[in-house]
Amino acid sequence: MSDQLAGKVAIVTGSSKGIGRAIAATLAAEGASVVVTGRSSAGGPGTYRQTVKEIDSRGGRAIGLSCDVRDEKDVARLVATTAAEFGQIDILVNNAGIYGPAVPSWDLSPSWWNEVLETNLGGTFLCCREVIPHMLPRGGSIINVTSMAAEYAFPVGVIDLAYAASKQAVNRLTYFLAEELKEFNIAVNALSPVRIRTEGVVARWGEDFDFTGYSEPEAIGPLLKFLAKSRAEYTGNIVRRDEFRDASES
Repeated sequence: MSDQLAGKVAIVTGSSKGIGRAIAATLAAEGASVVVTGRSSAGGPGTYRQTVKEIDSRGGRAIGLSCDVRDEKDVARLVATTAAEFGQIDILVNNAGIYGPAVPSWDLSPSWWNEVLETNLGGTFLCCREVIPHMLPRGGSIINVTSMAAEYAFPVGVIDLAYAASKQAVNRLTYFLAEELKEFNIAVNALSPVRIRTEGVVARWGEDFDFTGYSEPEAIGPLLKFLAKSRAEYTGNIVRRDEFRDASES
């Protein structure tokens, strides 16, 4: 355990497993109180309750709340409950996201297109919209999890068009909010994990995929900690994990 984020309160969406679980654990290990969210509420692996148990077992402080980031009322309840429990919100990590089906773009149904955009982009917007008023008086850090898919094209079956479009839109949202919020000492940055082996990636690409050069989710720790501590002096950036060097060292 560390105390670099002692006294801070963080919300991490989509933190039942994979990158989200690693983000929640990292923030808790740095001393933050963490609100872990997800749609899976049972007690086993891959649920937000399990993430809370893991943090508690390591001496951290976390609570778990169910939340569908596509649902405006759900998001409002998440933020209101966090503020009531802890009295403040200092860090928001928008990690919740889904892929679309691994099909050619002309076979992608409008319903799937809408679901991916509503989750990845709409959910990020709703969470920012609800959290920002709590950060305006005191500053804070918003971290939007993006993807290399926002920058590069991938073959069919690897990344779908809806996912790629949603992450490019998240990048644009990041730039816009950073400009809008810098006068309030709120940092808004996007974190691109880059080649992380998660349960979702394995399920999509299969166990036989060549994961050489891929890292475990915990590898995002140094970049995440830097962004969580950032304020308006470091904002409006799309930061790739494999290119990251702590700005304090430059």
